[in-house]
Amino acid sequence: MEYLLYSIIFSVSAILVAFFLEWFDRKVYARIQHRVGPKITGPHGVLQPIADFIKLLTKEDCLVKGSDTLLLDMGPVLSVAFVLFSLFFIPFGYSEGLLSIPGDLIIIIVLSSFVAVMILLTGYAQKSAYANVGAARWAELFISFEIPFVISLASITVASRSITISEIISWQAHNLPLIVIAPIALVTFIFSSLAKLEKTPFDIPEAETEIAAGWMVELSGRKLAFFRLTKDLEYLLLSALGAVIFLGGPIGPSLPGLELIFGIIWMAIKTIIFALVFSILRGLVARYRIDQAIHLFWHKVIPLTFFQLIIIVMLGLFGFI
Repeated sequence: MEYLLYSIIFSVSAILVAFFLEWFDRKVYARIQHRVGPKITGPHGVLQPIADFIKLLTKEDCLVKGSDTLLLDMGPVLSVAFVLFSLFFIPFGYSEGLLSIPGDLIIIIVLSSFVAVMILLTGYAQKSAYANVGAARWAELFISFEIPFVISLASITVASRSITISEIISWQAHNLPLIVIAPIALVTFIFSSLAKLEKTPFDIPEAETEIAAGWMVELSGRKLAFFRLTKDLEYLLLSALGAVIFLGGPIGPSLPGLELIFGIIWMAIKTIIFALVFSILRGLVARYRIDQAIHLFWHKVIPLTFFQLIIIVMLGLFGFI
């Protein structure tokens, strides 16, 4: 019962933080484009994502005749559940998350793949040609970015000799941060994360100017609200995961007896840094065509990621790490 209470409190807190990061992303994106961004709902518009979510929940939930209603009902809910469960393994204060088991980094990778599958099925479950094209684009993009994403994390696991998040953090506490040892893996992680989040320049599966929101074109009401919440939670997950595996997460200077408070502060700062990088890149780079994105990942990103992995293996063999 106590663990259930902790899980509920953590889930609500994660959703609120995800909404805050959406506001942060929209403000940074607006500033790059010389706009103001959200400013009315709450102080400086900080409550605007929550207002948008509630507004979508109250809208009519429409479906095109002939669509697969079961998949379209299950997809949004399962997607939110997968990402929320992944966040349980991320340490936001201590070196361990609410859940910490051997190989939890692998679990996060698998759950993120499940979210990708739900997006693909949602696109094909709709009768709209735009949704089908968006789903096809997502499938092509997913195959392209998931490989370098996994290999970049493999470089981290080889360097730290662990696939458990708490042990990766502990390794960085006694050695250099992995951002120093695996900088190419960091770049790969950032590009792959942008594609996972469908942020510019990889918002190809839902390009509004080309395919009218793609795989989300027929979604409305609660379904659209939950998929938007999924993307916000993924934004938090990938920002926090980058902070943990490259910057040591909650590791940082602290005062005796205040380790938890300082751990939360350091984790928040490092997570914001990754969120800021994602937002800046989103605002500075124009959208790729699907063929350009595939070419980028297969001909540039994947070879560089393999090169990074080979370097890490060689450093380990010669005893440098």
